Amino acid sequence: MEKQFIEEKLESLLSGKEVQFGLSSVNLTGTTRLVTDGDINTGMVMKPASHSTDPSAIDTLLYEFSSPQNIDAIKVHIENNNNATYDYFCKDSNNRDCGSGRIELIDNVTNIYFLPNRIADVKKILFNTQTKIV
Repeated sequence: MEKQFIEEKLESLLSGKEVQFGLSSVNLTGTTRLVTDGDINTGMVMKPASHSTDPSAIDTLLYEFSSPQNIDAIKVHIENNNNATYDYFCKDSNNRDCGSGRIELIDNVTNIYFLPNRIADVKKILFNTQTKIV
């Protein structure tokens, strides 16, 4: 079944929200809105900490919703990815894993990655360049 959407009705849960960033979910070093401001000219450089000698390298973005949400898609603009993959991990209200996956193909027009299945009761979502969550 082909996924279709009408952009005017697509609700962004993170638009303009402040997200945390750092080297892992337990080593968060700051917050930013540069990745949620809707401007593709702003953002952050992310690369796996294991591939960087820079102690300020960023490989993790984390957001905690005020109440659980259902997630059907992730909108992300990735520039110069050199065939890299990016992972997402979701935790529910009880801090249990409720969904995860790897983003490999993104629609280049909309920058939207549709999840294979809806993830329900998402309290936290982590986006990173590694396949490990602590």
